[in-house]
Amino acid sequence: MAFPLKWNSPLDETQKKQVNYVFRNTRRLERIVKQLFELHKIENAQLKLRAQRIDMVGFLAEITRLFEETANERQLHLSFEPSCDALMAWIDPDKMDKVMFNLVLNALKFTPPRGLVTISLTPGAGGEKHSTNHTDPGSFIISVSDTGSGTSPEHVTRIFERFYQVENKDKDEHRHRHRIAPCQRIG
Repeated sequence: MAFPLKWNSPLDETQKKQVNYVFRNTRRLERIVKQLFELHKIENAQLKLRAQRIDMVGFLAEITRLFEETANERQLHLSFEPSCDALMAWIDPDKMDKVMFNLVLNALKFTPPRGLVTISLTPGAGGEKHSTNHTDPGSFIISVSDTGSGTSPEHVTRIFERFYQVENKDKDEHRHRHRIAPCQRIG
């Protein structure tokens, strides 16, 4: 969604792009504030799903666009690779947005400069790709992969624990995995 400039502005294309980036991220921050209120509901198993029939290709393409500027700032290549032109599915877009935001942000955060972060989408079991650009898979698989150092096998089983951290030996910082814990509860 582009920010509708309502004033007669002498902004050049780069400035307009930056204003649109700020607008999109302001809307994202608004959603994050709402998500914080819902976190309590997740923790208490009171969260209700509001499923809608959504084209997952368009949905994930928009999420990818939201992270392009961050990827560029970190000198990363971010790509979205759907295996079909359209893939219709019943999801709660708000909850799926939270899951994807956490996974993509984590991948961007721990991928070194000039690295690659890839979001892929394929129909799952029982799903079909249709050449007519219409699918009704029943399920789908989303993968977020990166060229970062990864998580060692002894830590993989614990990454969904709330506030679990993996020490990063390459830098003087810790890998914060607490953002992944809500993904498991929602997903």
